[in-house]
Amino acid sequence: MLASALVLFFQFFIIVGGAIPYVFQYSEIHHRRNASGFSLFVCLALCVANILRILFWFGKRFDTALLAQSVVMLLMMVCMLEIAGRMNRKHTPKHQTKSLLSEF
Repeated sequence: MLASALVLFFQFFIIVGGAIPYVFQYSEIHHRRNASGFSLFVCLALCVANILRILFWFGKRFDTALLAQSVVMLLMMVCMLEIAGRMNRKHTPKHQTKSLLSEF
């Protein structure tokens, strides 16, 4: 009984442990209303890594806790990209914003 409870606790910590620091960073960006200093390239690298890990799972199955960790991290990175994009758009002058559609 105790052993299974410990296994569940550690699996839960594996799943959410990687995303916990980004929750605090998300709240800090939301509170400051500014995402300057936050690297979008880190989000890109983590998104690619987690997508590759999810795709790898279909070829060679591994522990479901690690799969769930990848899904949680991917969702967290999408949230971080969303708030960083929203806050950066507010602080970018109009003459510096450029749309791909405006060239056509």
